[in-house]
Amino acid sequence: MQLNDSLRVFIEKPWTCSGEYKLFLTKEGKVMLQDGTWAEHEPGCLAPAGAGIRLPEGSLQKIIDALIDFGVVPTKYKETTKEVSAIKYHLEDMRKIVFKNYA
Repeated sequence: MQLNDSLRVFIEKPWTCSGEYKLFLTKEGKVMLQDGTWAEHEPGCLAPAGAGIRLPEGSLQKIIDALIDFGVVPTKYKETTKEVSAIKYHLEDMRKIVFKNYA
Protein backbone atom coordinates (compact mmCIF):
# COMPACT_ATOMS: atom_id res chain seq x y z
CA MET A 1 0.00 0.00 0.00
CA GLN A 2 1.47 3.33 -1.09
CA LEU A 3 1.47 6.15 1.44
CA ASN A 4 0.41 9.34 -0.31
CA ASP A 5 -1.98 12.24 0.17
CA SER A 6 -4.81 10.01 1.37
CA LEU A 7 -2.85 9.04 4.50
CA ARG A 8 -4.26 10.58 7.68
CA VAL A 9 -2.59 10.74 11.07
CA PHE A 10 -4.44 10.97 14.39
CA ILE A 11 -3.04 11.25 17.88
CA GLU A 12 -5.10 10.60 20.97
CA LYS A 13 -4.49 10.59 24.69
CA PRO A 14 -6.40 7.68 26.22
CA TRP A 15 -9.03 8.67 28.80
CA THR A 16 -7.19 6.51 31.34
CA CYS A 17 -4.48 9.21 31.57
CA SER A 18 -1.94 6.41 31.46
CA GLY A 19 0.92 8.71 30.49
CA GLU A 20 1.00 7.56 26.90
CA TYR A 21 -0.40 8.59 23.54
CA LYS A 22 -1.63 6.54 20.60
CA LEU A 23 -0.72 7.41 17.05
CA PHE A 24 -3.11 6.16 14.37
CA LEU A 25 -2.42 6.01 10.64
CA THR A 26 -5.42 5.53 8.36
CA LYS A 27 -5.76 5.22 4.61
CA GLU A 28 -8.62 4.27 2.33
CA GLY A 29 -10.74 2.52 4.96
CA LYS A 30 -7.80 0.80 6.63
CA VAL A 31 -5.90 1.45 9.85
CA MET A 32 -2.31 0.46 10.58
CA LEU A 33 -1.84 -2.10 13.32
CA GLN A 34 1.08 -2.14 15.76
CA ASP A 35 2.83 -4.83 13.71
CA GLY A 36 2.82 -2.58 10.61
CA THR A 37 0.06 -4.43 8.77
CA TRP A 38 -3.22 -2.83 7.70
CA ALA A 39 -6.72 -3.84 8.85
CA GLU A 40 -10.14 -2.84 7.54
CA HIS A 41 -11.63 0.05 9.47
CA GLU A 42 -14.97 1.81 9.12
CA PRO A 43 -14.45 5.57 9.60
CA GLY A 44 -16.16 6.79 12.77
CA CYS A 45 -16.08 3.36 14.41
CA LEU A 46 -13.75 2.12 17.11
CA ALA A 47 -10.37 1.02 15.83
CA PRO A 48 -9.71 -2.71 15.90
CA ALA A 49 -7.63 -4.28 18.67
CA GLY A 50 -3.94 -3.75 18.08
CA ALA A 51 -4.44 -0.53 16.14
CA GLY A 52 -2.37 2.49 16.95
CA ILE A 53 1.22 2.85 17.99
CA ARG A 54 1.72 3.44 21.72
CA LEU A 55 4.04 6.30 22.51
CA PRO A 56 5.24 7.16 26.03
CA GLU A 57 4.49 10.68 27.23
CA GLY A 58 7.26 13.02 26.11
CA SER A 59 8.12 10.96 23.06
CA LEU A 60 5.93 13.06 20.75
CA GLN A 61 8.07 16.13 21.40
CA LYS A 62 11.22 14.12 20.71
CA ILE A 63 9.73 12.90 17.41
CA ILE A 64 8.76 16.44 16.41
CA ASP A 65 12.23 17.78 17.34
CA ALA A 66 13.92 15.00 15.34
CA LEU A 67 11.73 15.68 12.30
CA ILE A 68 12.51 19.41 12.43
CA ASP A 69 16.25 18.66 12.79
CA PHE A 70 15.91 16.38 9.73
CA GLY A 71 14.33 19.23 7.77
CA VAL A 72 10.65 18.26 7.95
CA VAL A 73 8.74 21.31 9.12
CA PRO A 74 5.06 21.15 10.14
CA THR A 75 2.78 22.94 7.67
CA LYS A 76 1.43 25.19 10.44
CA TYR A 77 4.92 25.96 11.80
CA LYS A 78 6.23 29.49 11.48
CA GLU A 79 9.94 30.13 11.91
CA THR A 80 10.40 33.13 14.19
CA THR A 81 14.11 32.96 15.04
CA LYS A 82 15.05 35.77 12.66
CA GLU A 83 12.25 38.02 13.89
CA VAL A 84 13.16 37.44 17.54
CA SER A 85 16.82 38.23 16.81
CA ALA A 86 15.83 41.44 15.05
CA ILE A 87 13.65 42.47 18.00
CA LYS A 88 16.50 41.68 20.42
CA TYR A 89 18.95 43.92 18.54
CA HIS A 90 16.32 46.65 18.19
CA LEU A 91 15.74 46.63 21.95
CA GLU A 92 19.49 46.82 22.58
CA ASP A 93 19.70 49.86 20.29
CA MET A 94 16.74 51.50 22.05
CA ARG A 95 18.36 50.93 25.45
CA LYS A 96 21.56 52.58 24.23
CA ILE A 97 19.61 55.61 22.97
CA VAL A 98 17.39 55.96 26.04
CA PHE A 99 20.03 55.32 28.68
CA LYS A 100 23.09 57.01 27.06
CA ASN A 101 22.71 60.06 29.33
CA TYR A 102 22.48 57.88 32.47
CA ALA A 103 25.70 55.91 32.01
